[in-house]
Amino acid sequence: FSCGTTGSPTFTVTQAGVVTATAVVTMTNVQRINVLVPDTGNVAGITITQSDTTNNPALITGTQNGTGDIVNLFDGAAETFTILGDGRVGIFQATPTAVFEVIQTLTTGNGVRVYRDLASGSTDSTLFALINDNGSDDQLTFTIQHDPASTAMQIVAGSTTSVAFDVVASSI
Repeated sequence: FSCGTTGSPTFTVTQAGVVTATAVVTMTNVQRINVLVPDTGNVAGITITQSDTTNNPALITGTQNGTGDIVNLFDGAAETFTILGDGRVGIFQATPTAVFEVIQTLTTGNGVRVYRDLASGSTDSTLFALINDNGSDDQLTFTIQHDPASTAMQIVAGSTTSVAFDVVASSI
């Protein structure tokens, strides 16, 4: 299958499903690309390979000139990853109100896990940093909240650290 003018197609799809683009395709008021992959087993629907090792261009570049979201990924009907037009990112949150927002609805596993495996080396680099770069700002830098009515720990920029912990004997 080829699309474009006779003799110089803008993109070609082979019987094996390989797409080769030879020019920029401009379409107006239509869905640009729709790939429907039949249930053929454990095979990726779309694979993108960057083979230019000389210039090292970006693998995917997208420009959103409108006001819509930049990226919306779904698992069935559930939106699992979102990048809004203003750059806010949501994981299991379609409308993040923070720069980065993760909502955990699963009953197992960690909400966010930062793991460093240095079996083959070492580093002096910080594993996780919270930086509030406004010395006169009195906003909270870090908060741990157990439920809406109970703040367990807060760190406020420019002040002493306030910590309140309840130790549960069965977890020691």
